[in-house]
Amino acid sequence: MKEIRDEREGEVARARDVCAGWDWNVDDETTASNQDIIEYAHCIWDTIMDESLLLDHSLESDTTEEQSQEGGIISLPQLMHLGIDQVLIESKLVPDVKELETLVRRVALEEDAEMDERQGNRRDITMDSVQEDAKYLELTFVSFMRMLHECTSSTSHNGGQTFLISLFQRMEQQSRNQRDESNKDKDTSILLASKAIHSGNSNTCKNRQKNSDRFNEYVSTFRIWEQKFISKDTSTDGKEKLPSRRLDILRGCFVGARNAKVVAALKIVYMDYAALRLAGDLIFRLMSKIVG
Repeated sequence: MKEIRDEREGEVARARDVCAGWDWNVDDETTASNQDIIEYAHCIWDTIMDESLLLDHSLESDTTEEQSQEGGIISLPQLMHLGIDQVLIESKLVPDVKELETLVRRVALEEDAEMDERQGNRRDITMDSVQEDAKYLELTFVSFMRMLHECTSSTSHNGGQTFLISLFQRMEQQSRNQRDESNKDKDTSILLASKAIHSGNSNTCKNRQKNSDRFNEYVSTFRIWEQKFISKDTSTDGKEKLPSRRLDILRGCFVGARNAKVVAALKIVYMDYAALRLAGDLIFRLMSKIVG
């Protein structure tokens, strides 16, 4: 988890570098928190990435595109499928899709050139040479922010605070609007957990299914244990026994097992991250000793 947190902080730091002048704070009513505009934008990017993963075609085959999505990269065609291109056009940041594609390729080329410079490489790559290369239609969070910064800098909006916040909110809502009607009101983590099992090649799917089944068994067991624990965790006079640290953890597991959103979010990381699976398995074994 530390690696993931460090990677995210690195992305936010690099985005700040490319978005000179965007140094406002945003009051997020959803989380009741105060964030700077770049951190807020990353939360919107996370939503766009999640909704892209939920697209019907996104998790059906073993493709490099799918691997890119799970690695935090999204392609322009996927953004268009979510309607992000229409938000940019309606906001008068780009005149049409063709101009947007040119901008995305130019930004990707600039990112490549900067990386080559840092690594001491010298390559003669021009816009003409990347016109047919799909790689240059892929966006990371940093390149996405660079693109938006260039868009706003070249228009009359000048990246004003009110305009930017409204833009991010519209992109978030537009991406959510692409869900199937049956999934409109469902929690994102629950949908992602369900789809993730079928993501990747056959071996990946088998491993995720195995891990998912084990996780489901843990959750079911905690629900059974809760009833058993309630009857054993009281003394004869009806007063609750003094809790130990492990008993507090066990109670926390009971609460989590009853919360569908918590279960779904934990299942996603349990299926894919070995270190977290190890921790989860260890907690389950420790709790089983308490319950007996």
